[in-house]
Amino acid sequence: MSALFGRTAAVLGLGRMGQNHLESYRMGGARVIAASDIRPETQEPFESAHPEARWYEDWRELLAKETPDLLSIVTNGPSHAEMVIAAAQASIPVIMCEKPMATSIEEAEAMLDACKKSGSRLYINFTLRAFPAFQQLIRYASDGTIGEVRLVSVFIGGARGLGCVGSHYVDMMRLLIKSEPVSIHGRLDRTGTPNPRGEQFRDPGGVAVYEFENGARGILEMFEDYSLPPYLVVVGTKGRITADIAQNRWQLEVYADKEWSYPSFLVDTPPTLAEGTLAMIVDAAHDGTMAATGPDGLTALHMILGIHAADSADRSISLPLQADEKKIIVPMT
Repeated sequence: MSALFGRTAAVLGLGRMGQNHLESYRMGGARVIAASDIRPETQEPFESAHPEARWYEDWRELLAKETPDLLSIVTNGPSHAEMVIAAAQASIPVIMCEKPMATSIEEAEAMLDACKKSGSRLYINFTLRAFPAFQQLIRYASDGTIGEVRLVSVFIGGARGLGCVGSHYVDMMRLLIKSEPVSIHGRLDRTGTPNPRGEQFRDPGGVAVYEFENGARGILEMFEDYSLPPYLVVVGTKGRITADIAQNRWQLEVYADKEWSYPSFLVDTPPTLAEGTLAMIVDAAHDGTMAATGPDGLTALHMILGIHAADSADRSISLPLQADEKKIIVPMT
């Protein structure tokens, strides 16, 4: 039986990622009953693919008339808070929101409050958690294979999008280090390339150095002055793992008795984006442990907006963000 058989679903936002969520529900066996998009040209393709479902130009009308078991919010970041809060007030049981979950800490906290009051379960679609290679990476970081993780470094050349792309990797840092971030020193990239989704959005690259409660460090580097595929380094007390993510080349190295050994390589066939999203939705629908919860999304948001706060303050700052720092609004996508 399909993993989501008998569940009903709706999607807000029918862009590329919205289509990915629709495909995930199809593969999982859920019945899509509705979707919404502000662009009228999305109506005919959606209704052709889902003849028994209803299309709405106004997402508020959808929430007033439909009661899906699962709701995907796949719109741009500035709209997430209003949509999640409204979905919670409509008592939608499971809400899967794309990252970044919000554009300010105050927004994100309001989202969590609304879901707590209604009993809705909020999840953030950090799909790296669902990829088998990253799951193996988490196991090696947890089972002692490379010892205690002391450093996680991520380098993404030619990249903008701290909120869009970087939030995936700071979430992964927390999983690998198994500790919470307590401080950040960060700088924004001022190259200023226009956001491809419109001039109303702002989501630059940057660099950040995080310190965690257990003394481990994390580095996120996303500047536009070089262009190389994403590269990941995880260093433990007994070894390290390096990964050229774009080429799917993963290498495990273990240091024991003053000798290096190379016991295995982490190689798998990466899932499609729809398969990764499906895994996250299935885990959320069944109240599993893999999917990123709303609080996970909030911590990642602190780590990303912390770069903006540290850059503005021109100094290292403490995490989580406090006082006026929580009011910082960045219209990320």
